[in-house]
Amino acid sequence: MENDPQHTSVMPRDFTFHLLEQITNKFSKDRIIGYGGYGVVYKGVLDNGEEVAVKKLYNKHPGLDDDKQFTNECTNLMRLQHQNIVRLVGYCYEIAHKVVEYDGQYVYAGVEERALCFEYLQGGTLEKLLSDESCGLGWHKRYKIIRGVCEGLHYLHNGSKDPIYHLDLKPANIMLDKNMVPKIGDFGLSRLFDSTQTCTTKVIIGTPGYMPPEYINRYQITQKFDVFSLGVIIIQVMAGRGGYLKCGDMSHQEFIDLVQGNWGKRLQVTMSSHTSHEIKTCIEIALRCVESDRVKRPTIAEIVDELNKIDDVKRSLADEDNLHSTQVKLYTNSGAADAEGALTVDHRDDGKEQEHMTLEDKILEDDPSDTEYPGPQTGGTLERLPTLKAKSGGRKAQDDLLWCHDLARCQDGDFSVAAMQANHFMEDQCLVESGLPFGTFAGIFDGHGGPEAAYFIRDHLLPNLQETSSGLQGVTADAIREAFLATEQGFITLVSRQWETKPSLATVGSCCLVGVVHQRTLFIANLGDSRAVLGKVWHVTEEVLAVPLSAEHNVNYDKARKELIAEHPDDPDIVVFKHNVWRVKGIFQLSRSIGDAFLKDPRYNMEPLTTKFRLRTPFSKPLLSASPSILSHSLQPCDRFVIFASDGLWEHLTNQEAVDIVQKHQRAEGSARRLIKAALLEASRKREMTYSHLKTIGKGVRRHFHDDITVIVLFFSHAVQPLSIRCPLDNGSNGPLSSSSMDAQFLAPGNADEMLS
Repeated sequence: MENDPQHTSVMPRDFTFHLLEQITNKFSKDRIIGYGGYGVVYKGVLDNGEEVAVKKLYNKHPGLDDDKQFTNECTNLMRLQHQNIVRLVGYCYEIAHKVVEYDGQYVYAGVEERALCFEYLQGGTLEKLLSDESCGLGWHKRYKIIRGVCEGLHYLHNGSKDPIYHLDLKPANIMLDKNMVPKIGDFGLSRLFDSTQTCTTKVIIGTPGYMPPEYINRYQITQKFDVFSLGVIIIQVMAGRGGYLKCGDMSHQEFIDLVQGNWGKRLQVTMSSHTSHEIKTCIEIALRCVESDRVKRPTIAEIVDELNKIDDVKRSLADEDNLHSTQVKLYTNSGAADAEGALTVDHRDDGKEQEHMTLEDKILEDDPSDTEYPGPQTGGTLERLPTLKAKSGGRKAQDDLLWCHDLARCQDGDFSVAAMQANHFMEDQCLVESGLPFGTFAGIFDGHGGPEAAYFIRDHLLPNLQETSSGLQGVTADAIREAFLATEQGFITLVSRQWETKPSLATVGSCCLVGVVHQRTLFIANLGDSRAVLGKVWHVTEEVLAVPLSAEHNVNYDKARKELIAEHPDDPDIVVFKHNVWRVKGIFQLSRSIGDAFLKDPRYNMEPLTTKFRLRTPFSKPLLSASPSILSHSLQPCDRFVIFASDGLWEHLTNQEAVDIVQKHQRAEGSARRLIKAALLEASRKREMTYSHLKTIGKGVRRHFHDDITVIVLFFSHAVQPLSIRCPLDNGSNGPLSSSSMDAQFLAPGNADEMLS
């Protein structure tokens, strides 16, 4: 690939720190556009109107030489001139003498100020694009991204006498310009090496999940380090963020067939034989890249050669399919269209294209990146409808981080669902399915430590429940408990399979709140601190009162804490008061969850798990439980609705406030969305800012103001036709939970039954 002219001659400028302060409004929070591994990135505008991204490096980074990191990134970028490498516009390295506090005294000292200025890329990161359910990213754009990343890495490894190893290649470090051209950035960990050199390091570098086994086990670095990371990225681009995690569950050929089959279903009439070959070749390359034996991995030069052959065939096909049609229509009978064809495109009288929102815009076909991986085969009877995307429901409610489906029918009435993202990655998942003879299923899965557990629960819990309730008794409390435990065991098995290559998966877990309406009986099962609240008409005053239905397993509640202490009488440190809240072993506040294997099995609390997660004292039995608290309640005419929500909602609204909001609007469209807006208004008030200002803050930074929030409101009514809807929303780090966010007492099932009577 030829270099872009803009990358051939311009020498980076030496900026003063004062100038960088001016163009970023003194590095104000509203100019923040991202966070790198070693600094915060701000948007600035130079005097000539050029937009730049200013990366202000942190002063200290444990375990690394800050000056060396700055020098690596600056000098390596200066020598790189390629259209798939982020362009360095300028740099700043100053030492200012200031009065600072040190060891309780004020001293006059030199303070280092270091920053790097890059070209500003409007497309954001590949990570953001892959996590955006509404991006509608079709195959040809995905291939363009894969090809561009490979070209950029090829240039790093082979573009000069001494290759540069990036050592932290991941979607968050791949930027996209306005034309979707990928550019590799963040060279803080990059190193110059001899092309045949193998070396070792004692400092942990890179990102878990993208590190090859030889580095995790022996700290060895070769050119195949980046190739392994590239393979993970290609799998994620083709099969979704959970693709690499799932490919370990099957043979290479099964995974190839599955990914190719999903794209085949999606493209159908627009898929040529060449496109099919393109997809197959790319996934085969990716699987070779992630081989545990680095000798079996291809070099980046070999990968680019294979891609060149694909493009040569494409150019030589005289009868090539029309890959760039200006008119694409969706057909509801086949459900087949490229994601790039999510809009019906017509032509106006003036010859310009005009886009019309179609019914399929409201509920889009499953994106092959949300691959349906084989799960428990139960022969279930529930009808599954397409995945709910950000466009669904015809609105984004004026906030780019809000997804909603305002009102839909189900067997037991109507429901409303909405989700608000705050973390850099959306870790919440939810699922609503309804159909005879099973009933209605609603679940909210609030992940922590990563999205994998929440995704796994979303895909496996309902099939497990269908299997455990397939007998004559149907849905029972025991069947629900068995389904929870089967889902837990399935995820722990996944942790075991991935232990050598992805030990961090042992630290991933999820809360799990489920409601099942079966033959007019409402079952509520819960692990963690999500909450279900019933809106019930009180016969004395005719008011609609809030009745909590779920036990919350958070050790900041006395009952949950005493329960855990009683289960571990020989462990005086089972709960520790740390940072003003009670925590299990001083780590986090939940006492029950699915996942979190490192606190349930000592085999996952040792190397290669990161030191910060390893306990100082060994344990012999699980510290956390995966057995849910379950309540059953026969529905009565006075039961109006039930609200299911992750803890992010309850940080800002009381049970009664939430019920009053739903009751005021009753079955008006958008009950779930209204609840989220009310929570955000309260979050804004607490931070003394306007709601309009809050909506301008991007994900990641938004987590400082509120948590991810997912809400399902189920209105009880007569039976209607079966319906199913899934809300897989991506997910950053899970912030600590606040004890002040929980305003209801820890409630045992017996107490709830009292209130329901």
